[in-house]
Amino acid sequence: MKSDHPSSQSGGGGGATSSTPKLRRKWLYRTLWALLVLIASPCIYWYWCRHVALAERDALVAEIHARGEPVWWHEVVEKAEREQPEDNGAELFVKAIDVIGGVNASKKILFGGDLAEAFGDQFPEPKVVPEAQQQLHLATSAISLSNQAVQRKPGLISILRNYDPNRTSLPHVTGSRGIHRMLRWEAFDALALNDPRRAFRAMELGLRCAEQLSAEPLILTQFVRLSNRSVTCHALWNCLAYSCPNEVEFRVIDGLLAAHDDGFGIDAALVGERAIQLGMLEDDIALRNLTTNWAMTEARHLRGSEAWMRDAWVEVLSTPLATPIRLRTETELLRMVESSREFNDRPNVDPESEQRLVKEFERRSPLHQSLESPRSFHMGWLSGSQRMWVQAHQRLIFTRLALRLRRHYDKHGRFPEKLDELCDAAMPKIRIDWFQNHPIVYKPTAKGFHLEVPEASVPSWEREHLKQTPLRTEYGLEFELRSK
Repeated sequence: MKSDHPSSQSGGGGGATSSTPKLRRKWLYRTLWALLVLIASPCIYWYWCRHVALAERDALVAEIHARGEPVWWHEVVEKAEREQPEDNGAELFVKAIDVIGGVNASKKILFGGDLAEAFGDQFPEPKVVPEAQQQLHLATSAISLSNQAVQRKPGLISILRNYDPNRTSLPHVTGSRGIHRMLRWEAFDALALNDPRRAFRAMELGLRCAEQLSAEPLILTQFVRLSNRSVTCHALWNCLAYSCPNEVEFRVIDGLLAAHDDGFGIDAALVGERAIQLGMLEDDIALRNLTTNWAMTEARHLRGSEAWMRDAWVEVLSTPLATPIRLRTETELLRMVESSREFNDRPNVDPESEQRLVKEFERRSPLHQSLESPRSFHMGWLSGSQRMWVQAHQRLIFTRLALRLRRHYDKHGRFPEKLDELCDAAMPKIRIDWFQNHPIVYKPTAKGFHLEVPEASVPSWEREHLKQTPLRTEYGLEFELRSK
């Protein structure tokens, strides 16, 4: 039966018409909420990642600060400046470097370059060389200034406050090498003129001058310090082949060589290097330069869209968007340096430990893992440094043994059958802990001796090199008495 009520005919049509705008508004709201979630979720996640990474890093920083150690570069500078002695020899040593560097081009001293090329890296047979004597005459004031400097404690030579590893040069690095080359030629000339006392005084000065760099909180400068000591050790070996120091000279030189039996005191340099690396991770421009250099050297094969994606990602890493990545990397860097102290400049350490630590750092560092080839982008100051410290200690031990072997020969007319005969109150034992506790290879001859690093103490990747390399290197010493 048909209803005559007006509402019965209009109800259906009127309901459909009114629900359409509501449905449209519902989908609009859903879309807006979805967009809000899509935008807000990454932002919240980014903020949460940043907060967690920052809290973790700051907790480590607080632990380090609690033991009175600086973390950031300005703290390192303030501590170094505060602790250096007021009456230090830094200013005098810099003046000596300026003399060697040849502020006046017409008076430039050439102990490297021409003379080194003419006579080779090792000492030739001592003879009077007019050019060398002329250069030594120009260097008289440098020797005098160096002698005055080493009578005082080491001070800061670098201008640290504005130091930038990417832009700041270190002129004292090259200059200090010039001083040690000068002292090598001083010893050479003294032997040629039959004045061994002057030669051994030059060697003593060389060992003392190397320590003028010991206060620098820069790992690069400490590497140069070791290099300078190595130059002096090589020159001393040659001096010993022609003459023996008297008792006073022996005691002084032996004491200088023994002063670092337990380590070179590089903790301040490790802290400084850590601060520099942290500063680079904090600085957008420095990090961009670092990552760009990596991209240019390690991803040259990429072309087209791949190269564009690589460049874009490298750019993102140096923006605030990558803050969580950078903070986590800083945390892993802090941990790595803490772990490296267990073996850096320490005796009787597994030579593989450094490689394991670097690999672990690269595995845990988000910055390294976000790049295509993390092995090519590690903080390279650590890689190889452990081996460098060990080799420097081994070279000092060889030099100390050479000094005592020459003294034993002059007293007894022969070299000892065993190295243990050289021990006394000043050297109660031979530090074979720097050789993984393996005995040093020693073979005496009628007019010389052979010292060699035990093969078992050499890392596996270096053993083939040990067999092929002459012994007047980091692996040992061939010594023969000579006469002018």
